Amino acid sequence: MVADDGRDQYGYNHVGLYHDCGLMTILGTHAYLVHSGDLPFVRQHLPTLERMLGFFIERRNAEGLFPMDPPGRTGTTMAWPPAA
Repeated sequence: MVADDGRDQYGYNHVGLYHDCGLMTILGTHAYLVHSGDLPFVRQHLPTLERMLGFFIERRNAEGLFPMDPPGRTGTTMAWPPAA
């Protein structure tokens, strides 16, 4: 499942905090397409993949990089459950 803002919410990532999952999904789909040629599958999921990619593009910093910490939080730990 992918949230409206593009965060993926699979398995343990049910709240969409683990950004690596989204990147792995995008990269894995690309690798699958290159190796299988299964364009109908990718076309079927393209709107979701575009939303996921948009999540990262919209949050780039001044250097064009995606910050791993959400706005207002620093360091490598996050409060659980996340603040709404």
